[in-house]
Amino acid sequence: MALALGRAAAWGGLTLVDPAKLEGSRHTAFWAACAGLGAVEMLASPGDGTLSLRARLMLAATTAGTVFVTRDWATRTDARLVRALRHVRVRHPRRWMAAFTAAGAFAAYLTELQPSPHDDVSVPLVEAPLPGGIRDLIASMLQAVDGYQREVLEAQLASATVLVEDPEWPLTILVDESLPGTLLGEFTWPVSAEFTRDGRTHRLYLDIVEGRLAVLGQYLADDLDSAVDVDWSWPAVSEVTIRPGAPA
Repeated sequence: MALALGRAAAWGGLTLVDPAKLEGSRHTAFWAACAGLGAVEMLASPGDGTLSLRARLMLAATTAGTVFVTRDWATRTDARLVRALRHVRVRHPRRWMAAFTAAGAFAAYLTELQPSPHDDVSVPLVEAPLPGGIRDLIASMLQAVDGYQREVLEAQLASATVLVEDPEWPLTILVDESLPGTLLGEFTWPVSAEFTRDGRTHRLYLDIVEGRLAVLGQYLADDLDSAVDVDWSWPAVSEVTIRPGAPA
């Protein structure tokens, strides 16, 4: 119960902050806190006991990376929600948002504690071979940049596997722990990788965690308003424009 209350208070407190008013290091620190809280939640969640600690760590890294990489359109979405509440004459909209966020976080935790009627037919997440097309895509992203101990990551990729899960979720990569990692522990691989599908621009990102390949994800370069009926399947290498440089 104490964990549930702490979780609710943390999310409610973060919702009180207007990210659009933060600049520079304060903006980065705010979203780092959101990403960190999301990762801690993933690790602390009761779950169903089917995931190993290693898999949970990778999912936590996936959660944190997704929150941080998509922080710009999340900021825009937050601002639109505040404007919508003010439009219907809601006083102190951010306080109401914080209250609902805290209540939702508390309710979600309590729901996780309840046994599911489908627990007996649930399928645990398992490791599977990394599809060849995905391996080629990651290899192309790595080859676009010199340095950053690229050869270390390429060695990891050769035997990497993937955690099987929802295909719309960022891909969690698992590598042989006996292989060396990069000296730089946590960073996003410095490439700009984009492709266009159905008139929308998708951006890819590759996260390194503890010196190892960890997450391949994608998000829309456009506003969240357009994120309806999106085809999140992974592109072929030939569809993607990859250039050196920090991800957008």
